[in-house]
Amino acid sequence: MLNIIRIIFVSTLFFMTFTGFVHAHHLWVETVDDGYAVRRGFLPDDVHNYNPAFATDIRMLDSNARKMTFQRIDGPQGVILKTEEKPEVVIVTCKWGDRVNTPEGKKFMSREGALAKGIHVESSFTSTQFSKTYFPPYKTWTRATGLPLEILPLEEFHHQKDNDLLTVKILFQNTALSDSMVRLRPGDVNIRTNKHGIAQIPISGKGPYTIIALHTVSADAHPDIDYRQFMSFIMFDLP
Repeated sequence: MLNIIRIIFVSTLFFMTFTGFVHAHHLWVETVDDGYAVRRGFLPDDVHNYNPAFATDIRMLDSNARKMTFQRIDGPQGVILKTEEKPEVVIVTCKWGDRVNTPEGKKFMSREGALAKGIHVESSFTSTQFSKTYFPPYKTWTRATGLPLEILPLEEFHHQKDNDLLTVKILFQNTALSDSMVRLRPGDVNIRTNKHGIAQIPISGKGPYTIIALHTVSADAHPDIDYRQFMSFIMFDLP
């Protein structure tokens, strides 16, 4: 009986991870004419407007890992950042709030709100995303930034050649995530971490590249949600 329960749990977790990768919006930062834009949507160019209040924490670091000052501008399409210096990395946290899975797909509402509208709820969860977008010369990307779910390169940046491997470690609350799925874009290549939370990411040719990690935790103490979903992105280019 315990084996059956374990198989069901593992299968459910795999399904949530896979569907999370496929259907979840992406979070990244890109340069624009007037600064840096925090983007939400589907990479590379399917950009969606969002309420900037969901972007709860933004940091800019220079090539010495020092915090930079910047101006944050919240607009109807999202967040724009302005700074006099070029950042090494822009770090963003977005707390998107309540979600429900229904027979008609995912909906952006709470379980209570869905039930009030007569919608059948298969499961409910909260969604939080983290993003690190790097710009050359990539001097600091082996330094952890303290994100709850973090993708951490374990080697200094170099211009990878075709069929090279980039070693990264996946951390959740500073603990390595073993047997966790990691996705590389472009190509939607899925790689699982080993027992030490390490994954070998295949790099071939020029970027830009995005590495995505997803982790879910149960929310037994909260009757309105079944689990919490965390998603993390690291973006970089190979010039």
